[in-house]
Amino acid sequence: MSNWDAAIPTGLGQSAGFGLSGAYTVTLDVNPMIADVSITNPDVLISIPPGRNLDLNGASLLNQGLIELNPSASSLNALFTVSSNIAASGSGQIWMRTSSDNSQIVGAGILSNAASHTIRGVGQIHTAVVNDGLVQADISVSVSGNDLEIRGDVTNNGTLSSATNSLLELVGVTIDQTGGGTIFSEDAAAVAVTSQDAAIIGGTIDRAGTGELDILSGGVAAVTSVTNSGFIDVLPGGSIVVDGTGMINDGTIAVNQNASSLNALMTFVASGNLDGSGMLMMRTSADNSQFNTDPAVTVTQGANHTTTGVGQLNASLINNGVVSADVSVSVSGNILELQTENKVNNGDLTAEGGSILQIDAITIDQLGGGNIISNGGEVRLNTVTVEGGTYSAPGGGLLRSDSGTQMLSGVVLDGPMVLDPGTNVEVDSDGLVNNSTIQLNPNASTSNAVIEFTESATLGGSGELQMRTSADNSQLNTAENQTLTVVSTQLVRGVGQLNASLVNNGEIRADVSISVSGSDMDLITNDKVNNNLMVAAASSFLDITGITVDQSGGGMIVADEGSIRINDAVIEGGDMLGLGAGFVDNISGSISLLSGVTLDSPMQIRAGSTVRVDADGLTNNGVTEINSAASSSDGVLQFLADTTLDGAGEIQMRTSAGNSRIETDPGFTLTHEADHSIRGVGEINAAMINNGTIRADVVVSVSGNKLELQGGDKINTAVMSAEGGSSLEITGITLTQTGAGELQANDGELLFNGSATLRGGRIEATGTGSYDVNGATTFHDVVCNASGEIDAGDTLTITGDGLVNNGFMRVNPSQSSADSLLAFPSDGFLNTGTGAGVVELFAVGLNSQIDGPGVVTNGPSHTIAGIGTIDTEFVNGGIIAPGRDGVANLGTLNASGDVTFASFGSMTIEVGNGNQSDRFAIAGTANLAGTLDVVLDDGFVIGNQIDYTILTAGNVVGTFDTENLLVDGQLITRILYEPTQVRLVTRCIADTNLDGAVTPTDFTAWVNAFNNGDAVADQNLDGLITPTDFTAWIANFNMPCP
Repeated sequence: MSNWDAAIPTGLGQSAGFGLSGAYTVTLDVNPMIADVSITNPDVLISIPPGRNLDLNGASLLNQGLIELNPSASSLNALFTVSSNIAASGSGQIWMRTSSDNSQIVGAGILSNAASHTIRGVGQIHTAVVNDGLVQADISVSVSGNDLEIRGDVTNNGTLSSATNSLLELVGVTIDQTGGGTIFSEDAAAVAVTSQDAAIIGGTIDRAGTGELDILSGGVAAVTSVTNSGFIDVLPGGSIVVDGTGMINDGTIAVNQNASSLNALMTFVASGNLDGSGMLMMRTSADNSQFNTDPAVTVTQGANHTTTGVGQLNASLINNGVVSADVSVSVSGNILELQTENKVNNGDLTAEGGSILQIDAITIDQLGGGNIISNGGEVRLNTVTVEGGTYSAPGGGLLRSDSGTQMLSGVVLDGPMVLDPGTNVEVDSDGLVNNSTIQLNPNASTSNAVIEFTESATLGGSGELQMRTSADNSQLNTAENQTLTVVSTQLVRGVGQLNASLVNNGEIRADVSISVSGSDMDLITNDKVNNNLMVAAASSFLDITGITVDQSGGGMIVADEGSIRINDAVIEGGDMLGLGAGFVDNISGSISLLSGVTLDSPMQIRAGSTVRVDADGLTNNGVTEINSAASSSDGVLQFLADTTLDGAGEIQMRTSAGNSRIETDPGFTLTHEADHSIRGVGEINAAMINNGTIRADVVVSVSGNKLELQGGDKINTAVMSAEGGSSLEITGITLTQTGAGELQANDGELLFNGSATLRGGRIEATGTGSYDVNGATTFHDVVCNASGEIDAGDTLTITGDGLVNNGFMRVNPSQSSADSLLAFPSDGFLNTGTGAGVVELFAVGLNSQIDGPGVVTNGPSHTIAGIGTIDTEFVNGGIIAPGRDGVANLGTLNASGDVTFASFGSMTIEVGNGNQSDRFAIAGTANLAGTLDVVLDDGFVIGNQIDYTILTAGNVVGTFDTENLLVDGQLITRILYEPTQVRLVTRCIADTNLDGAVTPTDFTAWVNAFNNGDAVADQNLDGLITPTDFTAWIANFNMPCP
């Protein structure tokens, strides 16, 4: 060992060389300031003890040996001073052995550390360094401390390193590695950027094992075009700033992995790339971990790079790699916030299990094909625009509209989405493809969740939109004058409001099974086009309110165990189908229009509601009920044009009077087609052609038993009936029956009220069915096969050719003093096709009449009976039977004019006790012909010397052609014709002069009768007058007679 003392060069311009062989140490006892040093002997150690300074002001340091500073851990500083630019070469080393300022390399010159040369240890390097070799913090050569501070700028073409358990501190310096240098941390070592900041330009940051580069609190590491292959730890309060063209990160950058409330930042201050295959780990939530860009600066993350963790990603970012919210790398919190600046995502934005990717108030541009992905985590949108790309959830999780209004433009949803209460999602003209499930307001909140299409667009995909809270708390909307098209594979279901102007090619389904509040889906505000399905599922209500639903493209509205409620709506075309207990309901107080609809469902027209049908008609294959609640508010089915009611179904009118009505607008006619039925009670005011069945039927009634045909005239080609206990009333109209048209009283009553006219067709009856004329009524060429009555004070007028009456017609059955008339304003007949027709004038005198002024002809086999008056000229070709059926049946039938008896007609006279008999009292001339039938009253036994006046007339002309008289033993009835009357007397058969006694004078009378061909000469009653009748007269003469 020797000392460097005054004997060794110590002055300016001098150089020192250490070349003597052998191992030795030279310790400075002075502070030499010399030009150059040459150590050629590798076994030489130059020791700079505490308090000494080796100052070089020349050009070189050739070091094949070892130079050490402060080997004694003294607090006195040992200095190596570079006063001029010095090139340190050789394979030797400089050891800095005591930390802090106790070992220093200082000076105004630049120290160039050659590739083979090493500077290592602890302490401080203040001088500028050009490093082509190794500068290393190395506790292994330290006698005190483990940190080496770089306090002068370094051009690093070699390696700046921290050895195991050592710390290399960059203190307020710039490290220029554009020549290819590396900052390296060995296992369990660190490189630190202190609070005095550092800049690193180019080169590489690398490590072995657990080595890392730390950016300490308050420190800023400004990196330019650096490649990180190691581990950079941005501690709380620290910041890494990226400049130039960006950074290649093949390692890891950790931001605030201490869960501190001090913020740790990574900031791009110039537009550049974050490339490489490494990872940016943001480890503490909220603003405690931040990834930022300066204004007007954009960072592009490469395809193989990942940004993951929690915290805030405020940067203007083009992501070609992965940005991942990942609680697994977090030490505090689980939310990664994408905010402040818009992002372009060409790669993946992910939320891993248990994590939240929260996007706040920015635009995410995925038009380059980006993906937002939930891998078990949640993506939250807060006032966000997402343009294009996809969202998926292969590992579970969901996309949530968390607050504010989101814009989804051309997004493909391959994963579930939830719209929280109080949030909106808008969709522009690029539309939305939903291949998963979108839920609106699954919380039953009174705050609204809304999807609105701001421009005409398509909702595509094979998924479903679930509207989960009723009323306006779940809404699907369009902006004004915009239209949403739902594709054929998309399902919109649930509850709430569908306000959108909509073209539905998919399915719209009201479905309480997914509801958390309410059971009704409201189709309101804007018109809809339905080309496929609109459905009300079990226990659900599809409400169509105030809009038009156009189904002309073949759409179907289906009540699938649920209810379709129509409220002031228009349904055009298509089908309305009911399945199970499903039905269509027209809400009370509403006025709706069905245009060309096929109704394959039950339908309710509620009290106070009106269903209108236009020129396109209605096909009803179900059961439609009008006013099933017995309400005094009217339920109305109204036809607005000439149109048809078709189908195989029926209309049930359930409440009487005007509370159930079928109407047509003035001037229009409804055609009721052949297979359709209308039944019940109420009013049919429509002008109508009935080719189907109309039945008054109390069975379907909840109030009353009358179905009234009134208002507009009607044509009946089929059946109109009154069923048991029911009344079909025809009031104030003309009902024309053509073809097979008929009225039926099937144990019910047909009631003709004031000013009713029935033209043609038939009236039929079964069971106890009948008809009743209860007001001025006209029958024109009607065939009546039913029994009926003309009420007191009422008139049935017969026009046309007359009436074919095969039933029993009773005129004034109550025997009121108010006159009842069967009137013939012109000549007409009363015919019967079955021989069973009867008109009974039941009240006396003029209180029951057959009236003129027309001549009335009673046709063959038809009967006119009773005690009233034929108050017109009369021709009898049928049966006249004065008197009435039943008790007190003997009576007088009156005729106020002339009566002509046709040869094929007859009169039936019933005789009884006390010379009481029927009588035909004719005020005019009685022109007799035809047949006289005499019958006994019930219980009456004929006796002798009885005299009946059976016909009176102003003038009797002629006789009956045939007299069907009574014979009882030797008693016979005889007819006496007198100028103003016809009498019927009982005489013994042999009393041929009819004087009441059987005497020989009767022989002369017999001879005269025989010669004159008088019927009294027929004594054997064989209908012939022959000589055998003389023998019979003798026998009769000799027989006792009462």
